[in-house]
Parts: sequence; structure tokens; C-alpha cells
Amino acid sequence: MRIDAVTRISDVQQLLRSLHLKARDSSEGRVALLVAASRRNRRILAEYGDLLSADLPLTTGPILAALRQDRDPGANGIVVL
Repeated sequence: MRIDAVTRISDVQQLLRSLHLKARDSSEGRVALLVAASRRNRRILAEYGDLLSADLPLTTGPILAALRQDRDPGANGIVVL
């Protein structure tokens, strides 16, 4: 699983384009976006939830559980820490 980290989300569409390009050019099958748990980021995640969940359907809990068990989470997702 490829993990990309973002401390501050500014442009959601650009972020998704960047993730798509990295996923396309990578041999990794899955992508997890690690996002800092700031108020601003949480507000943006809530505001653009529908757009983001189309490409990143899993949330923090299922992704971390899969990683703890050393297994594929089954989909891409967002981890907020």
C-alpha cells in the first residue's frame, strides 16, 4: 500500500489528480492518504466527502485495522491522524 501524507489540504481536485498520477506510475495496488487531524482539514474532508469517497472510500479505522493485521485493506482510503 502506498501512503501519501498531507499536512494541509488546499486544493482537493489537485490532490486527487496527484494521487491518480502516483497510483498510475506506482507498482503499489492501494493508496492511503494520511491527513493531519486539523480543524481545517476535517472541515474540508466533510465538505468534499462525496468527491473524495469516490476514489478513497475507506476511513481511518478499517485501514489501520488492515495494516495492523498486515493485510490489504481492500480499497483506497483516508487516514486522519
